[in-house]
Amino acid sequence: MTAINEPIFYTLYLDSSGDSGWCAPYGKSPVRYYVNAGLALTDEAKLMAEKEVKDILEKYVDVSVVKYVYKIEIVYHDIIHGYNAFSVLKHEDRLNLSNEPFCLFEKLKPVMFATVVDKFRLKERYGNVAYNPKELAVRATIGRFSKFLENQNCTGTVIMDREEASTTNA
Repeated sequence: MTAINEPIFYTLYLDSSGDSGWCAPYGKSPVRYYVNAGLALTDEAKLMAEKEVKDILEKYVDVSVVKYVYKIEIVYHDIIHGYNAFSVLKHEDRLNLSNEPFCLFEKLKPVMFATVVDKFRLKERYGNVAYNPKELAVRATIGRFSKFLENQNCTGTVIMDREEASTTNA
């Protein structure tokens, strides 16, 4: 619990979907949209999430066996299709596991931020001066997070995976 007048600190966890290449007729990307989204958690919710995710994984996967082989994270697509660490699970267990993160989201009460870039429309409108879709999405999402922090009189930070950060100049 925070003291009276002590600002709440949020951590925004960003992830994306899609690629930043241009789609036809401007490029060869098969994906029209680039999506950047994140969950902002308070420090209290962050600690709860770390414990709960660990508990969820240990309930279904022998983490000691796979911890050196895989970077284990709860990836919905991997769970449903039985990829990576989830390949040993029965179909029913995969379905049960796939529901657990949604229950956890309800407990954490995250603040969600997202940006969807229509790469075709962006390139059509701005041509050669169009921003890189990934940079535009990251900047817009972080900008919204910043406005949220300001409006709530809070402070915060942003975490993105290495691949995301290494290819973004935002």
